[in-house]
Amino acid sequence: MSGVIDHLQESRQWTETMEGTTLEMLVDGNIPPGAGLSSSSALVCASFAAILTALAGAEVIQSTPRTLIASLAAQCERYVGTEGGGMDHAISITARAGYAKFVTFNPLMTEDVIIPKGAVFMVSNSLTPSNKAEMASSQFNVRVLECRLAAAVLARLAGIISGHATPQQPQEASGTPFPGEPPSTNLAWATLGDVLVELKATGQLLSTRQRPDLQELEAASQLSPTQQSTDLEELPEEVAARPVEELRATSQLSPTRHITDLEELPEEVAARPVEELRATSQLPPTRQITDLEELPEEVAARLVEEVMHEGPYTREEIEQLLGHSLEELLGSWPALLAALPSVVGCGGFYLRERSMHVFQEAARVLRFKQLCEESSLADENKGAALGELMNASHASCTKLYKCSCPELDELAQTCQASGAVGSRLTGVADDGFEVRG
Repeated sequence: MSGVIDHLQESRQWTETMEGTTLEMLVDGNIPPGAGLSSSSALVCASFAAILTALAGAEVIQSTPRTLIASLAAQCERYVGTEGGGMDHAISITARAGYAKFVTFNPLMTEDVIIPKGAVFMVSNSLTPSNKAEMASSQFNVRVLECRLAAAVLARLAGIISGHATPQQPQEASGTPFPGEPPSTNLAWATLGDVLVELKATGQLLSTRQRPDLQELEAASQLSPTQQSTDLEELPEEVAARPVEELRATSQLSPTRHITDLEELPEEVAARPVEELRATSQLPPTRQITDLEELPEEVAARLVEEVMHEGPYTREEIEQLLGHSLEELLGSWPALLAALPSVVGCGGFYLRERSMHVFQEAARVLRFKQLCEESSLADENKGAALGELMNASHASCTKLYKCSCPELDELAQTCQASGAVGSRLTGVADDGFEVRG
């Protein structure tokens, strides 16, 4: 209710006649609570839409973009003390049957992703619930706090800022990154995603696999003057598509004798399926699609490994790096301030581990999308690679982000042992569902 009223007042749609509106609502659903299936976010989204319709009319809800509704609903959930993002709300509002959804933020946008034909996803319940609202300060918001501080510390260590972070002012309590100020003066409230943008802008995320300048290579006699830059990491599909005479000249097709000798012609070799050519060594081996081009998120994860130390950071270390006490930095953010004792009680702030998970998980999402959209791969060949990404995601949730639990880990292992190509948890607060494919 509070979130809807705030939205109507900010958008100047609030009228005095709305003040006397009486609402009678029946809430029902079949999503297990506290199970990592976004039951709270679904309830918030449904309630927001119902209350907005009751107060402002059906035409208002129908004319409001779904992504805006999802963003507003995510803000509403913070009234109960959880500093969550908007992914759950986005899928609740914008989902389409038969499609995955690629979600980006600032601003929130969604994109349909076609799942490979024949892929089957199953959902299993570990029967281990976790109430996100009740455990907000002890678990859920702890990760948000660590990631926010990790963003500030990473920016400091990477040289994005040379001075101290600025404590958040009361009007900035929503946690919006860089509200009206350049990153150098308010970077304490950036997300790791915002730091990624800054690292790109400062040129610190150049991939070690990026191709060097062709003229430099020629000058160093590493390439002949006639060799093209596109040949540096040529795919089997590209080799197979090249003219037969060129393939024969480069020894990628063996010389042929007369057709009467029953030896396969180069034209026949080139026409055979790519996988068959690779299997018979007539095309060079290819790397996995996930290795073809290094993503900025993957480079950022390696940067984290280089500049941040393993294990927990103490509050003294963080305060020295950022130039303020944590109470000063969090004074206007009560939800994260309340999470401080839980972090200190766990032995410190695992900034390196949380940062690596965030960047690597973002890369896995992009790889998953790339695989689904890769037209040169048959759908039946995509499943194993997608499963590997899911398995890596669960392992990272267990080891780096520490948001799994023994019951979920056992369920993931059981799913994989039973034939699933991949299995990962859903939710981020030690609760209980597995998705396997």
